[in-house]
Amino acid sequence: MSEEQFEIFESYMPSVEKQGDVGEIVTTQALRNDCKMKVLRNIYLPYKNRLSEIDIIGISKLGVFVVENKN
Repeated sequence: MSEEQFEIFESYMPSVEKQGDVGEIVTTQALRNDCKMKVLRNIYLPYKNRLSEIDIIGISKLGVFVVENKN
């Protein structure tokens, strides 16, 4: 993501949400570009009568990787 795209993105997000989303975007881009993975973001799964969120799932020839992203 270019510096200009980050500036546009940052202008639309509240600060707490922005930090987490920017971290997920950076991680996602690294997995896609550097590791050549197919990436899924923000997956919700039912768990004990509620939903549990998985931030990032990376899929490659080596396996499936589940990422909890903190920024």
